[in-house]
Order: sequence, then C-alpha cells, then structure tokens
Amino acid sequence: PGHIHKLGDWPEEVRRKKTDFDARIAEDLAMAAGMGHNAYRFSISWARLFPTEDQRDPDPAGIAFYRRIFDVLAEKAMTPVVTLFHFTSPRWLWRVVDGKAGWERADALEHWERFVRAVLQHFGGRMPIICTLNEPMVYVYAGYLDGVFPPLERRPGPAAVVPVIEQLLRAHARAYLLIKEDAARSGQPVQVGYIGAVNNLQVFR
Repeated sequence: PGHIHKLGDWPEEVRRKKTDFDARIAEDLAMAAGMGHNAYRFSISWARLFPTEDQRDPDPAGIAFYRRIFDVLAEKAMTPVVTLFHFTSPRWLWRVVDGKAGWERADALEHWERFVRAVLQHFGGRMPIICTLNEPMVYVYAGYLDGVFPPLERRPGPAAVVPVIEQLLRAHARAYLLIKEDAARSGQPVQVGYIGAVNNLQVFR
C-alpha cells in the first residue's frame, strides 16, 4: 500500500492470489505451459539466498525454493531464463559502511560474487540463458535521480550517479566471467547478457 497504484481497488483475496507464487509455482507454470509458453523468465533473489550479511553459504530453504522452480520448468519442457539482479538487493547491503551504502560499498562486489558463485554452484547446469542485470540504466535513473525506486534518492545530475554505474558495470563483468568459466568447466553452453535497450539512455540526455 502506498507504492502500488490503486492497490486498494482490489479485494484482499485477489491480491493474495496474485502474490502467492511460492504456493502456486506448479499451478502457475502449468497454466503458462498450457498457453504455449516454452520459456519462463524469473529472478533469483540475492536476499533470499543470503538473508544475513555474515553468511558464507546460501540459505538451504532459498536453494530448495529455486530448485523447485527449475524442476517444474524441466517437467513442462520450458526453458529457464534467469535474472540475477532485477532491482532488488538484501536489506543488509544498505547498511552504511565508511559512508557508503548499497552498490557503492567497497565490499559490495565481494558479496555479489559470493551470490553469483552460489547460484552457479547449485543451478549452473540448468540455466541456458542468464541475464546479469535488468535494465541497469533504468535502475540508476529511477533510484538515484528520479527517486521513485529504492534507494529513493534525488542526486543532482548524471555525474553524481557515475559511481553507481561503474559498480554495476563491474558487477556485470564479474558475473559474466564467472558464468562463462562455469560453463567451460561443465561443458554446458550458456548465453549471458544484461537486459537493456538503447532508449534507456535517453534519461541522461
């Protein structure tokens, strides 16, 4: 409430069903397959695998949740299209360290790499298509300039968000190399990229 337009216009039962994917994975994907879908794009939540900052291994419940999705997709002969960062990150990443929070923290990429390695360790052979980042320029504009996405900042102009952009580029590069190295070891081909479009750049003109 307060963040989703006209959320209160819908009965609670409808809202619950629309956000109850955890309990409706098989049902939802069966409907998608029944409509002729042959692929399913979803995100693996960094926060779900690493809910606390001091973790070195991913949360078993989080791994089990995503394993179930992969299993259902295999059963339905649907191709997984996995996104690693779709605008959400763990709450603990926003703890200020040396005056920096979020992606700008000095240790952000270290934590990101641990997350990517965990995803590859558990699901590497099951992800033929991986998106490292979803529309990074939209994330930067909406979160750091327009202030409508977390972290809800309104920085003075493009120059002020360069550190965030640099970190996102480094995050993509690190994930890309890790994914390709994993694919070379396993012999499983994988397509890797980030989601974006040329017109995303118009926000900085």
